[in-house]
Amino acid sequence: MVLPPPYALFVLDASISKEFLDDCLQRAHDGDPTPGWSFWVASTSYADMPAPPQTDKPDEEGTEPPLPDSWTSHWIGKTVEECAQWLQKQPTYEGEKYYLDSSVRQGYFVAMDEWSKEDGTMLVCRVSKKEDGEELNVDFFPQRVEEVQMQMWTNEGSMWENKAQAYRDTVRKEGKPDRSRF
Repeated sequence: MVLPPPYALFVLDASISKEFLDDCLQRAHDGDPTPGWSFWVASTSYADMPAPPQTDKPDEEGTEPPLPDSWTSHWIGKTVEECAQWLQKQPTYEGEKYYLDSSVRQGYFVAMDEWSKEDGTMLVCRVSKKEDGEELNVDFFPQRVEEVQMQMWTNEGSMWENKAQAYRDTVRKEGKPDRSRF
């Protein structure tokens, strides 16, 4: 199944500069043959989110670089679980004019952590509920920036697990640290 954008992008580490983020947004966009900007750089306001998809209007896109010079991330030092909790609380929309009930996908997002700059990656995050049905579980694996936008389109079903396992197999074979959790 295809999961249409936009997807939230959370910057969790202070080492990610505006210039580096601009470059990553461009590289992610250029690595995907489909048109459009798929990542919305998360602020802390739901009002900043793209409008939810509607049947009678073109879909709004994510963030196109360059970001404003004044940009800073309000997510530095936060966890992927905190990002997921925030996404779950976004406003939902009902009615026949909306073909999705939220502005950005709630079950999948990307994050940039302390390894993103060194490794040239973003974390591909998947959100699920724990067995108690209350707490959220966030699984993730790093994906090369140039491949991450295309990856996000195909996360449903077994594709996420297949890509995560392929990442884990590759780093183990190469003797590199495993930066995934699933």
